[in-house]
Amino acid sequence: MSFFKDADTIDLAIIAKEYEKINREVMHENLVLRIQLRQHTEREKELLEILKEKMPEFYEVLKKGDEKNDNTES
Repeated sequence: MSFFKDADTIDLAIIAKEYEKINREVMHENLVLRIQLRQHTEREKELLEILKEKMPEFYEVLKKGDEKNDNTES
């Protein structure tokens, strides 16, 4: 009986170790994606400011389209 108990403990330890490894990989990937999203969001803000300065009429059309989409998604 002790053999099976020890084997179960070893199996659980192996599973726990594999879970921790996968969890670390997922957390790392999540962090990378958050950083990329933040960078893209900042770049989008910069580009919108440039668009607002260079082509204000197009910026307004774009802004109205975004507002319309926000209303339809609610």
